[in-house]
Amino acid sequence: MSTRNVAILGEGGHAQEIAATLEHNNEKNFVRLDGHNIKSDVICYFLDENNRTYDIPSYVSMCEILIGSGNMKTRKKMLIEANSLFKSTRYWPGTCICKSAQNLGFFGDGNVILQNAVIGNCAILDDHILINYGATIGHDTTIGELSVVSPNASIGGHCKIGKAVFVGAGAMIRENLSVGDDAIIGMGAIVTKDVPANSVVIGTKMYTAEEWNAKKSKS
Repeated sequence: MSTRNVAILGEGGHAQEIAATLEHNNEKNFVRLDGHNIKSDVICYFLDENNRTYDIPSYVSMCEILIGSGNMKTRKKMLIEANSLFKSTRYWPGTCICKSAQNLGFFGDGNVILQNAVIGNCAILDDHILINYGATIGHDTTIGELSVVSPNASIGGHCKIGKAVFVGAGAMIRENLSVGDDAIIGMGAIVTKDVPANSVVIGTKMYTAEEWNAKKSKS
């Protein structure tokens, strides 16, 4: 376990889940995310999902960073602004991760894998991905950087998930499919065909970005 301080970028539910994982792993450099009770050997940077900006102290670049936000725009902003060279994956003890995925170096940096998640054989995770409680990633599936897989979502084997993709709670993606960058898979959605970049899937229906924006403007 690294002795570097950890900068958890964000506040709210995702950041608190990451903090709980660090606490469960008995890491000394852990912060309770209430903004008040911060241990002296921990650095935690708060940035909310309304994109209010704060200067990130220069010393954060010497910390390991973990991104604690479910908002894709915010995740991208945090990654760019933090500019840290030091990142490492954290996962909850007891999480089912096939040894080949760990031993062959198929995990990138800055990932967080939460309790009861299952990572299949030869799955490849890029950087700064959040795999939430009870999510399942099938064998030989790749997931691009900054993506979020929500609780109890299921991604089949041999899928290719792009960068900054949001997969909602309980969503299911059939095997051998691709999901393009910046796509949104809604809560409980069922995906049975490829999803182009920037598309939105709600239920079983897929919308282009233009169609989705038009639909929202009418509601």
